[in-house]
Amino acid sequence: MNPQVWSAVGSCATALVAIVAAGVAFWQAGEARKLRKEQAQPYIAVYMDISPVSQQVIDLVIKNFGHTVAYDVEVTFDPPLVRSSGSGNDTEPVHVPKTIKTLVPQQEWRCFWDSGISRNGVDLPDSHHAKAVFYEKPGRPPRARHELEYELDYEVWHGIEFMVQYGIHDAAKAIGEIRDHVKTWTESPNRGISVFTRNGDALDEKRGRERSESRRKSEEISRKVLPSDSSERQEISDQ
Repeated sequence: MNPQVWSAVGSCATALVAIVAAGVAFWQAGEARKLRKEQAQPYIAVYMDISPVSQQVIDLVIKNFGHTVAYDVEVTFDPPLVRSSGSGNDTEPVHVPKTIKTLVPQQEWRCFWDSGISRNGVDLPDSHHAKAVFYEKPGRPPRARHELEYELDYEVWHGIEFMVQYGIHDAAKAIGEIRDHVKTWTESPNRGISVFTRNGDALDEKRGRERSESRRKSEEISRKVLPSDSSERQEISDQ
């Protein structure tokens, strides 16, 4: 093969490599642009979470995990969410707003779904299909619309074991009980507080005197009742 042919083959190979490199660069640029767009849009998640009030209570949470504001958030469930009413087998619907106008990044909407104690033994569906529809901008179309779907399964919480944790809610409850107890420390209609003081040294001294006086009286009674010398004891014995 003459040099001109080799030169032509080399030129074609160089052009092919350049075309492939350009294609890869274009694809990478598109992926990067797509990733930036996804990172810059809202991301609404619908899930179940243990309530901060009690580990026996399950909350429904709608949260924006994205980096921009979500507008006109609409979440629907199939079948509709219901919970136990706490009285027998009665049930009641779980209220979810038809539209949440705004959810800023990391903001959540949370509500009580059900309690494991009252739900036990009640015939309720465990599986629910959730669909979240939301927008990147407020106002009327045209605007970017997003739709995400989730499966909520209450069965995963059945029989769960947990450790009892005490937090700020328990502290607030204890403070409330202390407040109610302090309210009873009154002695007049104007809600004055009854105060009792104690002088420890004076009280200890008083108790010491009382013990000494009691011991003295006991010894005095003993002297009056029992014989005072051996001759009297002998006389009593002879008699």
